[in-house]
Amino acid sequence: LADELDMSSELIYFNPFIMDQIKSNPFTLEERKYPVDYGYAFDETYMFELTIPDGYTLESKPAPCKIALPEKTGLFVFSANQMNNKISIVCRMKINKRQFQYFEYLNLKEFYNLMVAKQAEMLVFKKS
Repeated sequence: LADELDMSSELIYFNPFIMDQIKSNPFTLEERKYPVDYGYAFDETYMFELTIPDGYTLESKPAPCKIALPEKTGLFVFSANQMNNKISIVCRMKINKRQFQYFEYLNLKEFYNLMVAKQAEMLVFKKS
């Protein structure tokens, strides 16, 4: 990854979701009159570990978060932890049921809005 970064900069901005990032909300309607069908319940975990580039320190990282849908039908958890010169990212998305009814749509839409925003946040490294 160091080859892809501009190491001459005072600050490096890096999005840790190099794979599996949800870049946009698939739910764009203002309202929905039919169910959202995932086909199956699922539980996905994304884990990523990064070594801080030589000559840099971690200036800032996204805050941890936990977002739950009503009645435990969905969960999104994010954490970014530093230990010495390593940063570990853990992101989990869990959908506990196959189908959401039309009246649950706005909660599902907001759930995705929050996930998209969180996954767009950057790690910031500062030249030491």
